[in-house]
Amino acid sequence: MGRFFRTIAISIFLVGFPAVSWYYLNEGYKYRIGIIEELDQQLGTPPAFQLVNQAGKMIDNGFMKEKVIITNFMALDAVDASKAYMEKLYNIQDQFDKKDDILFYTYVKADSLKAVQDYVNSLGIKEEKQWNFLTGTDAKMEQFIQAFPFPENSSKTYAGNSTVAIVDTSSTIRFFYDINNNKEVSKLIEHIANLMPQAPPAEARTKRELEK
Repeated sequence: MGRFFRTIAISIFLVGFPAVSWYYLNEGYKYRIGIIEELDQQLGTPPAFQLVNQAGKMIDNGFMKEKVIITNFMALDAVDASKAYMEKLYNIQDQFDKKDDILFYTYVKADSLKAVQDYVNSLGIKEEKQWNFLTGTDAKMEQFIQAFPFPENSSKTYAGNSTVAIVDTSSTIRFFYDINNNKEVSKLIEHIANLMPQAPPAEARTKRELEK
């Protein structure tokens, strides 16, 4: 009997464990392929802009290079309409707040830069440099949102606009989300994790530092 059970145990170890490992590796591979296929879209590029952020710094498209950008829209005169989805974005940004190559751009229609600054201060963002709240004259803001390549039938307004876009490191829009949909919020988090630039190995970073 002892030999029989030992044979069974060895069989499980030699056959069962590899089979289970293969199953989970295969499932992980299929999951990864599914994410890549979802993001394999070219949905346009954000239009050219020159707007100021909450610190009064002029920001343009050049700041988007080599970054993953999460974009959304809001109007301060209808701030209650965006409160729920801004809280969701805050929680997402908080998960990635140590990643310098992931930025959040919120395009804000407001009466003044001071109003934007007061609003941003009320949010208590930990890594404010990672999140630009961009504003300008009414004419500039209207020109920008009308030129933005939203999905078909989307509303090109700032007030209550729940559309979020993810822009890759080549400034190409890869996916749109309705931030009011929790399933799409989860998808956004998955997509950020898969699109964000990967850090080089520690030895490569050390070598690069020595060569400076």
